[in-house]
Formats: sequence, C-alpha cells, structure tokens
Amino acid sequence: MATERFFHLSETSAGVQFGNLIDPALHSKVMRAYHFFREHPFPGFVEAVPAYASLSVYFDPLRSARIGQMDADGLLEHLNAMLDEAMKSTDVGQEDPSSIMKIPVCYHPLLASDLEWTAEHCGLGMDELIALHTGTIYTVYMLGFVPGFPYLGILPEGLEVPRKSTPSESIPAGSVALAGRQTGIYPISTPGGWQVIGRTPILLFDPGRDPSCLLKPGDKVQFESITLHEFFQISQT
Repeated sequence: MATERFFHLSETSAGVQFGNLIDPALHSKVMRAYHFFREHPFPGFVEAVPAYASLSVYFDPLRSARIGQMDADGLLEHLNAMLDEAMKSTDVGQEDPSSIMKIPVCYHPLLASDLEWTAEHCGLGMDELIALHTGTIYTVYMLGFVPGFPYLGILPEGLEVPRKSTPSESIPAGSVALAGRQTGIYPISTPGGWQVIGRTPILLFDPGRDPSCLLKPGDKVQFESITLHEFFQISQT
C-alpha cells in the first residue's frame, strides 16, 4: 500500500503529495501515478496533472458517482485504492528514457539579457557556463506558469542562481532562463523573474498545433549551442 494519500483540493479535484523536494525519485513516483490514472480512467475522470512531487486529479463529481461512491470521502477511497495499484504496477506506459529532445539555444548577449551577470555571479567564463548548461540532460518535471512553460531540472550546482529581485516586464518568447536549480524556456513573451542566458528559435507553444505544447512532463531535454547566425536562420524557416 502506498504511504501517500489523496486529499481534497476542491469539489472537482483531489491531490496527493509525494514529498516537497525537487528529486528524481519522487518525480518517478509522480509519473508512475500519472500514467496509471491516464491509462485506467475512472468514470468522470477529466485529467491528471503532474508537478515536481505531487499529482492533481480532476473529475466530474456527477459522473464519478457512477463508481458507486456517492460522497466525496468515498471517491477519495477509490482514488487511494487506484494509487495503491499504481505503486505496485509494473505495466505503466512510461516514455522511452533513451529518447532525448535536442533544443538549439543561442547563448549570445544580444539575445540573453542576464548572461553576463549570470556568468559573473557563478564565477564562470562564458564557455564554461555554456558547457555546463548544454552538458546536462534535463527532465521536464512539470508545465506551468504560462501554457507550455517547462520546468526543467536539475541544474548543475555551479549554475544555481537566485531569481531577479525585480521581475522583467517582458521576456521574449524562446528565452532560456535559470532560477535556483531549475532551467526553463519562456514559450511566449511574458513578464518573468528568471535569469535569461539564451534563446531558442524553436516554438514551444502553438495553439494551432496538436499537441499545442512541444514538451510534456517526463520528457528528457538537452540544449545545443548555436551561433547567432544559425538562430536567425532557424527562426526564418
């Protein structure tokens, strides 16, 4: 039996917390439960939303009554029984861990307002910073903040930086940024407080595309350094 238990979030949702750290082992539990609920939807199931160390499940309570549990506590019991099965299951449709998405990034001060500050803060030369950032394979822990924004981790300790004391009013779409032990990509132009060290010409969010988000929780990502000329070439294709 799983030690973690679901709790009420609202009349149409419930959540389970596996811990409070950015930790691959905890996130592995989250993804196991996430895939299980997606592959074994109960009546009224709407969606499951994974985060760093938690999972939220959304449902239609009127349709969920069809499982024979008419009250909210009965539904929690049902979710916890499913969670127990998820933690025991060996037949969960995880993504192929060997599949790594390569994302091109231009690390040039023209496209990276905080690159020089970040290098100085970390005590690194530009080449060292780029080597550290591109030399790591990241996991997409969750999407949030704005549609398609991937929270990626875990950054090497040498790249750990604080958020900006005053957020920028507008960070361009495609900006690659750091905060704490995380890196992320702004899919649209928006205010933000992360330190921008580069920009990708790849479109992360497109409402006219199916799926609209390029990345999803559990994906593996590695950045590849490109020149300013290559950035504009790709942008025009």
